[in-house]
Amino acid sequence: MTDFLLYLIQVIPLAFIIGIATACIGYTAWAIIVPLAFVGFGLGIFDAIVISLLIDFVNSLILTTTYSRQDKVDFKQGSKWGLIAIIGAISGAFLAVILLTQFEDLLRGSIGYAMFLLAAFFIYRGYNIGKKDKKLGETQLAENPKTPLSKNMIITIMIVGFLISGFLSGLIGMGSGTNYTLLFLFLYGKEKGFDTLRSAGTGNYIMCIVTISLVIFFSAFQLVNFSDIGPYLIASLIPAAVGTIIGASIALRISESKLNYLVGVTIFIAALAGSIQSVIL
Repeated sequence: MTDFLLYLIQVIPLAFIIGIATACIGYTAWAIIVPLAFVGFGLGIFDAIVISLLIDFVNSLILTTTYSRQDKVDFKQGSKWGLIAIIGAISGAFLAVILLTQFEDLLRGSIGYAMFLLAAFFIYRGYNIGKKDKKLGETQLAENPKTPLSKNMIITIMIVGFLISGFLSGLIGMGSGTNYTLLFLFLYGKEKGFDTLRSAGTGNYIMCIVTISLVIFFSAFQLVNFSDIGPYLIASLIPAAVGTIIGASIALRISESKLNYLVGVTIFIAALAGSIQSVIL
């Protein structure tokens, strides 16, 4: 009981931050939840991964529903690229079943240096968009420049990107929603109507279908004891869902430039929490 109370105290604020970050750009719970549950509280590696996957699933399901009401989810593109991501995810999951327990130390902690850079990028992007908005007036799409890449090159990068992102989801339980969002944002952008919100909405839809596919896969192999992880799962899901709902309500009301600032700040906070946690654990 003492361990669970300590978990509760730590997971509530962290899961809340994860929820807000997920609403902004499809941030995954993996970097924070897996080290906390697996290293900090001794849960099995697949138990910790499934908790993380279910948080990502619930968060992304909330966002898919919320953003679709605002026409910010492209289900056609999401289903097409989501199928490729699922193929990569199931391939990674088969490998995880064989190898993961032999290399558990690789998942002990995560310092998000790349996420700090990503946070800085979005803050800079928000500043840039804000400057242009003052000259051109508010716009949701004009800030995603047309990509210089050819159509074939874009398709190739998308296929590889979704396969690799899905593979990482299956191999280590990472939601990869941020990867899906960035692929849409920077490769589709203005020409296909993918501003930050539509990219995040569609990216979360893909994360939703990939994560639930993986939960079913790992459950089928009887790698998860749901009776043991039940309290930890509920304690993690509720604050994450609340953060997601609040984050989505904010994201849908603010301008593109402010949304980028929000994305940058929440990614920075989540990366900082993960980094501090990796040092402590």
